[in-house]
Amino acid sequence: MTGNQLNNRLNLNAQSARYRKTGDWYHPLVSFPAILFDQNGYVRFETEFEYSTHPQIQFGQDIHINGGIQTFPSYTEFTTEENIIVDLLRKDYESALRVLREYSTYRRNQSLVLQVKEIFNNSCALCETTIQISENKYYSEVHHIKPLYENGPDDMDNMICVCPNCHVKLDLKLIRIDIPIQYNPNNHFINQDFIDYHNNNVA
Repeated sequence: MTGNQLNNRLNLNAQSARYRKTGDWYHPLVSFPAILFDQNGYVRFETEFEYSTHPQIQFGQDIHINGGIQTFPSYTEFTTEENIIVDLLRKDYESALRVLREYSTYRRNQSLVLQVKEIFNNSCALCETTIQISENKYYSEVHHIKPLYENGPDDMDNMICVCPNCHVKLDLKLIRIDIPIQYNPNNHFINQDFIDYHNNNVA
């Protein structure tokens, strides 16, 4: 996990970013605004002056912070949503996906989920897999292309029907969503902005 990965995935819009689990040693920041991350949060510097004059930073070839950046008054702890993303970057997939699914289930509109499954006939939009579990009964899942925990909307143009295997790969940003979608018989409209957002974050 790197500072740039955290900066990009958390949409913090810094020009440079550094990560150190302990928060007490970093390579220097080179452009601003900039961020120093540790395992639980971060400190943001809007200007080089704010950074270069900070009384708790010891400057040399690298920078050192006694007690770590968590001692800074401006230190910001990761939110619940941000911690999900951080855990995914740490590759703590099992626990992160469990929290992600619980969070998404709490927020999602179940009637829209059922509509999307019906539109796609319970078939995966990416690999066309259909899972039949009994007569006239099928299993499928619905994925928010821009995740709810990343402020994606709970709208149908941000949703596709997928199989469990593809769902995990999408959550972990391991596969792209390519247009045209392979299986979309009912011309379900998907917002290209959400697809671009996902594809730009594929590992």
